[in-house]
Amino acid sequence: MRFERKRVWLTHKYREQWECCPLCCEQLKWVYDGNVWIPCNIEPKMFRRQIGSSLNMVKKKELIEGCELYKGGSPEGFTYGLIPHVYTCTELMKGLSL
Repeated sequence: MRFERKRVWLTHKYREQWECCPLCCEQLKWVYDGNVWIPCNIEPKMFRRQIGSSLNMVKKKELIEGCELYKGGSPEGFTYGLIPHVYTCTELMKGLSL
């Protein structure tokens, strides 16, 4: 018998019925960008575009590629957005094969 475990991806075709991540139990906010659903962390983070970065952020229902998070110093050029949960899930970071 094959057991399939639910997991969080960067995007989902349909909005899942979870209010929390099925792996780490962190609360999620689902954002629809017009094509796909993006499960995000609830708390907004400051970010800006950064060429070459692999981090994606969500702002005003748009998935923005190539971003970096604010780490201190001058906040000039940074704005608030939501970070997709796939980048912060503690269980996914443990390297679980799901």
